[in-house]
Amino acid sequence: MVSPIPPPLFLSTPGDPPIPWADWKLIFQANADAAGEDAAKPERRKALFINALGYAGLKLYQTEFRQRVRDACVV
Repeated sequence: MVSPIPPPLFLSTPGDPPIPWADWKLIFQANADAAGEDAAKPERRKALFINALGYAGLKLYQTEFRQRVRDACVV
């Protein structure tokens, strides 16, 4: 059974958070979606993939996704 990687702590120490709130929220959402039961569902497989990428991979994924949406809108 595949289990999701827990998200990093958002406010583990006083001061500025290490990850911006919007990014942390995406990581948390991927973790919550990956925690489902049916690994055969495409939505869960995508969430597991995004969850496994980690923070740096998520940023790359979001950049690529936004670029594809922009390219599709231009056509």
